[in-house]
Amino acid sequence: MTLIVHCLWQRPYAIRPTSISVRARTPAARVTDMVTRSRSIPAPSVIDQKWPHQVALPDDLCTRRNRTTIHDYCQERGMTFQIRHVQAVWPNGKYEEYRLHCFADPAEAKAFLDHFQGEPFDAKRDREKGKIRGVWRRSDEYRRILDLGPLSVPELLRN
Repeated sequence: MTLIVHCLWQRPYAIRPTSISVRARTPAARVTDMVTRSRSIPAPSVIDQKWPHQVALPDDLCTRRNRTTIHDYCQERGMTFQIRHVQAVWPNGKYEEYRLHCFADPAEAKAFLDHFQGEPFDAKRDREKGKIRGVWRRSDEYRRILDLGPLSVPELLRN
């Protein structure tokens, strides 16, 4: 069996069934082509177990210069943390992406919370039905946060 492939910029050419493009359609090949998780980044469930003290900051505040400010603050104090993301959804339908800074030590999380004025986040209570990838159902009124502690949304993202 031979397949004929047409390209707009080339003449038609034949592909034999033993070629790589045809073999990639077999179940065994699909399993090996799957994307694997980096060994240096823990799974979300592991982060929630080992780094349970989490502080939420709007994702727009954690970019550019602010990301460096957060990193430098934690590095100067010897704090180690993992990062997760959660989508916050308000009753009026608004939603916003939040970045969770997850700490193993509650004192480090409290210091981070006080300095950057984020919001405490409890993965078991705040995630929708306790799901690992559930959304954060908010009951308060939505308000866009442009400045929080020493952080401010870059001018490019303010619109």
